[in-house]
Amino acid sequence: MYMTNCLQAMIVICSDREWLNSALQAQLLLQMLVVGSWSDIDAPFLMLPGVTRHNLKFVLSGGRRAVRCVPELHSLYYRKYIAFVTALRDHFQLQQIREVSDCMCIRLTLIKY
Repeated sequence: MYMTNCLQAMIVICSDREWLNSALQAQLLLQMLVVGSWSDIDAPFLMLPGVTRHNLKFVLSGGRRAVRCVPELHSLYYRKYIAFVTALRDHFQLQQIREVSDCMCIRLTLIKY
């Protein structure tokens, strides 16, 4: 708790002094501390529910093309839930796919009025 307060203060100070790089690094450190995951190249994907280092390669393949970041994965499948399920169904359970899609708001078009 004290560490998060300290990092938030560091972010405010860095922002006030217009030290963008330092503010972004402190923000990243705060996020890693809160989530409990240290940053590496695949860390954002590993924060998705049900995604582990073992099945990460199937998420990164994105069906036909390689995906480099979570926003790119989201834009690839936004409002295309069936395509998302099709790409991952051989490697994930349907409940896991639902949890990932809910996390990234892919299933918005499936809501019936």
